This record gives sequence, structure tokens and C-alpha cells, in this order.
Amino acid sequence: MDRRRFLAGGFRVAGAAALVGGAAGLLDACGSSSPATRNTGGVATGTPRRGGNLRIGTEAEVNGMDPANSDFDATGIMYARAFYDPLLATAADGSSRPYLAESVTHNPDYTVWTIVARAGVTFHDGTDFDANAMAANFHAHLASPITGAALDPMVDDVIVVGPQAVEIRMKSPWVPFDSYLCGWVGGQFAYMASPKAIAGGSLGDHPVGTGPFVFGGWEPNQHMTGTRNGNYWRSGMPYVDSVTFRPMPDEQERANAMLAGDIDAMHTTDVSHYLEARAGRGFSYVDNLRGEVGEPDQQFLMVNTRKAPYDDLRLRQALAYAIDTTTYNRFANQGVTPVDFSPFARGTSYYSDNGYPRYDLAKAKALVADYVAEKGGPVTIDLGIPGGNSVNTTEMNAMAEMFRRAGFVVREQQVLQAEYILKALQGDYGLFFWRQFGSTDPDQNFNWWSSTMVGPEGGISLNLSRNADPQIDRALSTGRSDPDPAARTAAYRAISERLDVDLPFLWNNRALWAVVAGPNLANYNSYRLPDGSTGLGMKVGVFPIVNAWLT
Repeated sequence: MDRRRFLAGGFRVAGAAALVGGAAGLLDACGSSSPATRNTGGVATGTPRRGGNLRIGTEAEVNGMDPANSDFDATGIMYARAFYDPLLATAADGSSRPYLAESVTHNPDYTVWTIVARAGVTFHDGTDFDANAMAANFHAHLASPITGAALDPMVDDVIVVGPQAVEIRMKSPWVPFDSYLCGWVGGQFAYMASPKAIAGGSLGDHPVGTGPFVFGGWEPNQHMTGTRNGNYWRSGMPYVDSVTFRPMPDEQERANAMLAGDIDAMHTTDVSHYLEARAGRGFSYVDNLRGEVGEPDQQFLMVNTRKAPYDDLRLRQALAYAIDTTTYNRFANQGVTPVDFSPFARGTSYYSDNGYPRYDLAKAKALVADYVAEKGGPVTIDLGIPGGNSVNTTEMNAMAEMFRRAGFVVREQQVLQAEYILKALQGDYGLFFWRQFGSTDPDQNFNWWSSTMVGPEGGISLNLSRNADPQIDRALSTGRSDPDPAARTAAYRAISERLDVDLPFLWNNRALWAVVAGPNLANYNSYRLPDGSTGLGMKVGVFPIVNAWLT
């Protein structure tokens, strides 16, 4: 049985079990929303309803909630936005707009950024959100081995210049700095935490922010909860009384929970479950299939270019030639999204794939044989994927078989996601299945591609592939410091071309991201920003919950 039939069958079996078990049943449980609410694509009209507990199934568990010292992937950002607020938010048109900050401005050469705190806002512990609080947060990030690695090379000083204002003084121009203050992956220093909690060192397991929910409790790998912040600075929000995040690494478990009505929404990258849920009566959904703001996440194999034998370009080329991307994409993604052969989406101005090796098994075998003739064999590679997910297992098996056909000996490994990220940061891997690059501005990838972000062996490296290329460095510098859109476009296109040469990333397919919601969740993909503009809805599986309600 192929992967799609197996998973789709599992989804249907779960629905049948609910019927046999005497529960409400799939058709009843997935009935239409209240007549007062029309919910299309996660955007609702009608009068919001207050109350209820919003239950969200996520793809993974986090390793902590400290913005300066925890790893915020897509799930981490979802959790973070419940308890913290970012200084800025991304609008539907991709621009950065004021959120927790009243304003963010820069001098003419982008070397001084002034952030003004919104007045009258307090943290959950009663501490004022002001200039001193912002300074405490930025200093904590500068001292962090994670976020400090990104900030310290750029930030010269953080100066309090008024009761509500700080200046971030740069060592060199940082044109798209404001995009980081919206809090996407790589910009977790946007989230403001209580300075008392920072000093107390308790944020890892007890987040204290200004966000719409106050932390309630955390049982790792079970659930994290929050209750409505009655003093939230955005009057009237949130609408639900509480939120519960339930980490469910196994896609089947998450889908079953949706069918049983045990959760109100889930995010997913699995095509089979997405298509099944999309076809189910009463479910609503949003996805990224019709384009999105910025770049989409890509799914690929990340190569540790500093570790033998992957440090030999011949073997990276052999690995690329060994991947039948067309067949693999049909298998793993049902061809729902294309293969981009680039961190950038096909058809965008940054995209280039002229030099990326296409599937050629004969070339792959020849390169492996050439390596063995010089250095001896066999050539053993370690192929890792996040554990606890049956879908991941099948995808790893399929990829491993392609490599074995090319002459590699493959050791398959499954690692829990929180540990998986740490291993990537420390370079404790060979080949990892990975999903990344869903940026709103391409500079947000600076940390992942710059040689300045390559850490020492065994130490933290934000450049996870540890690839160092002077031409990429020069292009990154232009993209970061030059405000001319044409110059930035040329720079990122050059990066795309150099990645074809270096091969730190072996492309599989563009990632699908979707959020599927039950019939009782409304307006989970729409919200207004403080300036009245429309906020960006779902991106990389993160969706706004502050303006959602349960019918």
C-alpha cells in the first residue's frame, strides 16, 4: 500500500471508530458553524463570541519558552504569541507595522534604530513595559549563545534615550532590521519578557510577557496552557477564556484528535491528512498553495559540510544526483507543491536553479566509486529525521533507498524534535531532513548562510550546515546594507546560484503548510493591527489566535 492510501485509510478509520464508539459521530461533530458566523478560509463575519477553551494540536514540543535561550521553531512561535507580544507585526502586504512598539524608525543610513514602547502596557507580573524593559530584553539577547550570535555582530549598543524609547546602535547598516522585530523564525528577540523574570532566570518554564494569555502550566509532551489576560492592552481581546497547546508529533494522532473533536485546530505539513481534512464536511482550512507573503518553507536534506565524509564536494554531488526529486515529491508530497531547487520560490525574482544537479543515478554511482577509489570504502552516511511520526519514518525509508542504490551505506536515525534542533545547532549530525527559509524578508536567512555564523566544532552554530562561501558572504552583506531593491534582488539571486555549487541543501519539495479547524473555531486567520491595517494570517503553520473565537 502506498503512503497516501495508508494514511488516508487511517484517517477514515479514525472517523469510523468515533461512530462505532457512540460519540457524536463524524457528520454530527463536523456540522456547520453557528448561523451567526460565516467562516471562510479562517476569516469570519458575525459577532464574536466570548468564552471557551481553544485547543490546538501542534507538530512538536518546545524545549523552553525563554525568548533569549530557547529554540523557537514554528511551534515555539505559536506558543510564544500566546504569552508574549512582538514589537512589530507583519501586515498582509508584508510590511512591518507597530504592535507592542508604538513606533520603530531609523536614521538615513540605517545604523540607528529607535524603538518607542507603547504606553500603558504592563507585563503579566505587573511590571511596566517601558524603555528599561526593552533594554533589559535586548541586553539578555546580546548575552545569549543563541540570539546573541545573531545580534552581537551587528549591534554596537542599546541606549535608553527616554522613558519609553531606546536606540539600537548598529556597527553597520541593517536595512531590514524591522522585519526581525515581527518575531518570525530567526527573530525571537522581538518578543518582550518581563525584566523581573529575565533576572530570575525562570522564563524557560514560566513565560511572563505582555501577551493575550497568562501562563497557566506546562506538562512537557502533554500540554501547555494559558488563561485570558484580563488586562491585555488590546481592549476586548482575546475572545477565548483559555488556550491549550497539545504537542502531537505523530500526524496520525493529530488527525485522529481533530476527527474526534479533541482539538479545535491543528497545523500540518502532511499532504494526505490535509487533503482528507479539507474534504471533510464541516472543516475549514487555510493553506499556502496559492502563494504567500515572502518565501515559503522548503523541505530538504541539510548537509553538515564540515563533517566527513560530507565535507567532500564529490559526495554532496553524489547525494544530489541520487535523489529522484520527481518521484520523491509524488511519494512524500503527492506533487501538491513543486520542487524549487532553491531556498526561494520558483517564479520569484531571487530564484535560480541553473546549476543544481538533477537526478542522474549513473553520475551518483560514478562519484561514489571515485571517492572509494581514492579514500577507501564503504561510504557510510547518517540520515536523521524527527522521531515520533510514522509519516517521517516512511519518508526516511524512501530517501535511504535512493542513496543505497547509488552505493551509500545508510544508517537511519530518529530523534525527538527538541533534541533534533540542538543536534543541528551543535553540528551533531550528517544528513538531516529539514524545513526552513519561510522568511518575510530574505535577510532573515543571514544567520543560516553567513560564514560568520559558523560556530566551533561542538559549539553552537546558527549556520547549521556550516557552509562557508566568500561569494555568499559578499552577497549577504549587500542584501543587508543596500536599500536599493535591485541590488538586493541581484544579491539574493547570486546566493541561490552559489548554493547550487556548494550543495549544503539537497532539495526535496516546497513545504505545504496548512491549518485545519473544526466547525466551532472562527476567525483564526484574521486580525487587525493597532494601526487598523490587516495583519498577516497563517504563515509557516503559525496563525493568529488573539482574534479567534469559539462559536
